[in-house]
Amino acid sequence: MTFAIETIADDLWAESVAARFEATIAPGKRICLATGDTPRPFFAELAQRTALDGLTMFLLDEFGGLPPNDPGRCVSMITRDLLDRAEGVPTFHAPDVDSQDPEAAAKRYGELIGSARLDLAIVGLGANGHIGMNEPGTTPDEGTRVVTLDPSTSAGALTYGATRSPAWGITVGISELMDAGEV
Repeated sequence: MTFAIETIADDLWAESVAARFEATIAPGKRICLATGDTPRPFFAELAQRTALDGLTMFLLDEFGGLPPNDPGRCVSMITRDLLDRAEGVPTFHAPDVDSQDPEAAAKRYGELIGSARLDLAIVGLGANGHIGMNEPGTTPDEGTRVVTLDPSTSAGALTYGATRSPAWGITVGISELMDAGEV
């Protein structure tokens, strides 16, 4: 496995990443996207540049225990920040945290993601170093699953407009992210 780390100036990163995304993404590609404050500038730039038709998009994670239309839900954020602003309609998938059986829902979501390799995963790092809802201490072999949130991750949901702090969520695992063509 090869790793290359690229550093981009704060005032140029959203444009740079959107340009790279635009140049490498084509219909049929499978991508996984994070939400929150970090990707907002990228989403704004992407919405102006790239049609989403033909892409298959997977939401990186979702807070459990919040009402379906809660503004702090990850699906609410990506809809507001990208899907409603961009041209085209991708095939979009999100974890079903409203399921009566979240464990089974997480398993189904992991199987859907694992049915073919992700071409690209765009993630950020949380305040405590989490990737998705993979809290510190998560091992590289852990897949998509239900997780208990660290108090700082729970509190972070409030900054996104959540009506209350969630205690759990469903996240794409480190194993699926590490298997992606590019992260």
